[in-house]
Amino acid sequence: MATAELAAALPALVALVLVAVGLVAAAVGALRCEDAARLGARSVARGDPLPASMALARGDAPAGAVVALSSRDGELVRVTVSETVHLPGPLGGLLPAWTVSGTATALSESAL
Repeated sequence: MATAELAAALPALVALVLVAVGLVAAAVGALRCEDAARLGARSVARGDPLPASMALARGDAPAGAVVALSSRDGELVRVTVSETVHLPGPLGGLLPAWTVSGTATALSESAL
């Protein structure tokens, strides 16, 4: 009797574990995007060349992430890094994905 109940509950348990692992992967991806955006924004604010700053942010960003200089409004520099996170496993590409991003704003040193 207990075996039949376990067999009925096992697919739901596996799905719950996959979603939990996906949420942890999304949280880690968001933190890595935030760190990469912060690194890129500080580099641009210091006055480093833009291609070098974006390469620095890409190097710290998760693989496949998109790095963009969102805005440069006079004294403020804003860099955004975004990544698409899929659920783990062989069906991860078939299921919906999350897009996580991180944005950092820095004050340009020339404004100080």
